[in-house]
Amino acid sequence: YYADTQTYDRELGILILKGHVEFDHLGNVLEADYVTYNENSDIVTASGNVRLRQTNGEINFADYLELTGDMKEGIVLQLRTLLDDDSKIAALEGRKFEDRQELERAVYTPCELCGDKLPTWQLNARRAVKDDVNKDIVFTDAEFRFLDTPLLYLPYATQPLERRSGFLLPKPGYTSDMGALLQIPYYIVLSEDTDMTLTPVFFTEQNPLLFGEYRQAFGSGIFNVEGSI
Repeated sequence: YYADTQTYDRELGILILKGHVEFDHLGNVLEADYVTYNENSDIVTASGNVRLRQTNGEINFADYLELTGDMKEGIVLQLRTLLDDDSKIAALEGRKFEDRQELERAVYTPCELCGDKLPTWQLNARRAVKDDVNKDIVFTDAEFRFLDTPLLYLPYATQPLERRSGFLLPKPGYTSDMGALLQIPYYIVLSEDTDMTLTPVFFTEQNPLLFGEYRQAFGSGIFNVEGSI
């Protein structure tokens, strides 16, 4: 570990680190302004510009956290996480376990954030569970928001943390010629460098449409084919 100043209470078995603290355990690096470690209870607490960089590539920011000495379990307040695919998730409070995180009042978005610019879309949920074993985020009592405008209520939804086949979020819309519409895209992984999306589109005033898109990546470019019927 490193800190600008450190003190140790031998009677209580508490190490106190202050100022530009870096606390490393098996590649998990905790940075904060103030860190304490209680040897008797094997508990680490941190506050002030808290950042936890994990070996799986995730970076967690928080106002306060309290973790076990191996940094695998504990509680986190005002959590903001940058996942290894650059998507983001935030929560008022989280409980961290070795194989999952349980989040209260969570917000998730894969969109790029620039200053005060709103994300294109996000999921706001009363509760979310980030499952590190099955590579999923499971949302309960969620709301799909587009440019911070609520569009769809989802009592249950999942977001994969890895590339895999499955349904994408439905896309409602409206046109003057075809009325209200609903797109239900299904994403299909074919190989490491090829995939496709099949999207049935349902209209209130026209026959349904099936839209397809095939993509393949090469070392020198991308091949893309689209069609509909």
